[in-house]
Amino acid sequence: MHEQQPIRVLIAEDYEIYRMVIVELLARHSDVEVVAEVGDGRSAIERTAELEPDVALLDHGLPRIGGVDLVRAVRECCPRTRIVMMSGYVDELREAECVAAGAVACVLKGATGEDVYTTIMDAMSVT
Repeated sequence: MHEQQPIRVLIAEDYEIYRMVIVELLARHSDVEVVAEVGDGRSAIERTAELEPDVALLDHGLPRIGGVDLVRAVRECCPRTRIVMMSGYVDELREAECVAAGAVACVLKGATGEDVYTTIMDAMSVT
Protein backbone atom coordinates (compact mmCIF):
# COMPACT_ATOMS: atom_id res chain seq x y z
CA MET A 1 0.00 0.00 0.00
CA HIS A 2 1.32 3.43 -0.94
CA GLU A 3 1.35 6.22 1.58
CA GLN A 4 -0.50 9.34 0.46
CA GLN A 5 1.71 12.31 -0.40
CA PRO A 6 1.49 15.30 1.93
CA ILE A 7 -0.46 18.36 0.88
CA ARG A 8 2.07 20.87 -0.48
CA VAL A 9 1.42 24.38 0.86
CA LEU A 10 2.89 27.76 -0.06
CA ILE A 11 2.55 30.45 2.61
CA ALA A 12 2.53 34.12 1.60
CA GLU A 13 2.57 36.43 4.62
CA ASP A 14 4.52 39.68 4.98
CA TYR A 15 4.89 39.51 8.77
CA GLU A 16 7.76 37.10 9.29
CA ILE A 17 6.84 36.18 12.86
CA TYR A 18 3.28 35.28 11.85
CA ARG A 19 4.61 33.30 8.89
CA MET A 20 6.92 31.38 11.25
CA VAL A 21 4.01 30.58 13.58
CA ILE A 22 1.94 29.19 10.70
CA VAL A 23 4.86 27.03 9.54
CA GLU A 24 5.37 25.74 13.09
CA LEU A 25 1.68 24.91 13.50
CA LEU A 26 1.47 23.12 10.17
CA ALA A 27 4.67 21.17 10.90
CA ARG A 28 2.72 19.28 13.57
CA HIS A 29 0.78 17.54 10.80
CA SER A 30 2.57 14.88 8.77
CA ASP A 31 0.03 15.21 5.96
CA VAL A 32 1.04 18.83 5.23
CA GLU A 33 4.38 20.03 3.83
CA VAL A 34 5.25 23.73 3.57
CA VAL A 35 7.12 23.98 0.28
CA ALA A 36 7.71 27.74 0.26
CA GLU A 37 7.36 30.87 2.36
CA VAL A 38 7.25 34.32 0.80
CA GLY A 39 6.63 37.85 2.04
CA ASP A 40 5.04 39.64 -0.93
CA GLY A 41 2.52 39.09 -3.68
CA ARG A 42 4.93 39.05 -6.64
CA SER A 43 7.03 36.35 -4.95
CA ALA A 44 3.85 34.40 -4.21
CA ILE A 45 2.97 34.39 -7.92
CA GLU A 46 6.50 33.43 -8.99
CA ARG A 47 6.89 30.61 -6.45
CA THR A 48 3.39 29.27 -7.10
CA ALA A 49 4.12 29.11 -10.83
CA GLU A 50 7.45 27.39 -10.11
CA LEU A 51 6.31 24.89 -7.47
CA GLU A 52 2.62 24.35 -8.27
CA PRO A 53 1.63 23.73 -4.64
CA ASP A 54 -1.66 22.06 -3.79
CA VAL A 55 -2.68 25.02 -1.62
CA ALA A 56 -1.55 28.66 -1.54
CA LEU A 57 -2.27 30.30 1.81
CA LEU A 58 -2.21 34.00 0.90
CA ASP A 59 -2.41 37.08 3.10
CA HIS A 60 -4.99 39.49 1.71
CA GLY A 61 -2.83 42.55 2.41
CA LEU A 62 0.50 41.55 0.89
CA PRO A 63 2.80 44.26 -0.52
CA ARG A 64 3.51 44.44 -4.28
CA ILE A 65 0.15 42.82 -5.13
CA GLY A 66 -2.55 41.54 -2.85
CA GLY A 67 -6.22 40.86 -2.40
CA VAL A 68 -8.40 39.97 -5.35
CA ASP A 69 -5.65 40.89 -7.85
CA LEU A 70 -3.35 38.33 -6.23
CA VAL A 71 -6.04 35.65 -6.28
CA ARG A 72 -6.61 36.23 -9.99
CA ALA A 73 -2.89 36.19 -10.80
CA VAL A 74 -2.26 32.95 -8.88
CA ARG A 75 -5.36 31.35 -10.41
CA GLU A 76 -4.11 32.34 -13.88
CA CYS A 77 -0.59 30.97 -13.45
CA CYS A 78 -1.56 27.83 -11.58
CA PRO A 79 -5.24 26.92 -11.95
CA ARG A 80 -4.96 23.65 -9.99
CA THR A 81 -3.65 25.36 -6.84
CA ARG A 82 -6.38 25.92 -4.29
CA ILE A 83 -6.24 29.39 -2.80
CA VAL A 84 -7.03 30.14 0.83
CA MET A 85 -7.02 33.82 1.74
CA MET A 86 -5.96 35.00 5.20
CA SER A 87 -7.04 38.34 6.58
CA GLY A 88 -7.18 40.25 9.83
CA TYR A 89 -10.89 40.57 9.19
CA VAL A 90 -13.22 38.84 6.79
CA ASP A 91 -16.59 40.34 6.01
CA GLU A 92 -19.13 38.92 3.57
CA LEU A 93 -18.14 41.31 0.77
CA ARG A 94 -14.40 40.62 1.04
CA GLU A 95 -14.98 36.88 1.16
CA ALA A 96 -17.40 36.99 -1.78
CA GLU A 97 -14.89 39.00 -3.86
CA CYS A 98 -12.07 36.56 -3.11
CA VAL A 99 -14.22 33.53 -3.86
CA ALA A 100 -15.48 35.10 -7.10
CA ALA A 101 -11.84 35.68 -8.10
CA GLY A 102 -10.96 32.02 -7.46
CA ALA A 103 -10.23 31.50 -3.77
CA VAL A 104 -11.83 28.41 -2.24
CA ALA A 105 -11.87 29.72 1.34
CA CYS A 106 -10.98 32.58 3.65
CA VAL A 107 -9.58 32.28 7.16
CA LEU A 108 -9.03 34.87 9.87
CA LYS A 109 -5.48 35.55 10.96
CA GLY A 110 -6.67 35.12 14.53
CA ALA A 111 -7.84 31.57 13.84
CA THR A 112 -6.31 28.71 15.76
CA GLY A 113 -3.69 26.51 14.14
CA GLU A 114 -6.24 23.71 13.97
CA ASP A 115 -8.67 26.02 12.16
CA VAL A 116 -5.99 26.90 9.58
CA TYR A 117 -5.15 23.20 9.16
CA THR A 118 -8.84 22.28 8.80
CA THR A 119 -9.34 25.03 6.23
CA ILE A 120 -6.40 23.68 4.20
CA MET A 121 -7.79 20.15 4.40
CA ASP A 122 -11.26 21.38 3.40
CA ALA A 123 -9.74 23.29 0.47
CA MET A 124 -8.36 20.02 -0.87
CA SER A 125 -11.88 18.61 -1.15
CA VAL A 126 -13.02 21.47 -3.42
CA THR A 127 -13.16 20.43 -7.05
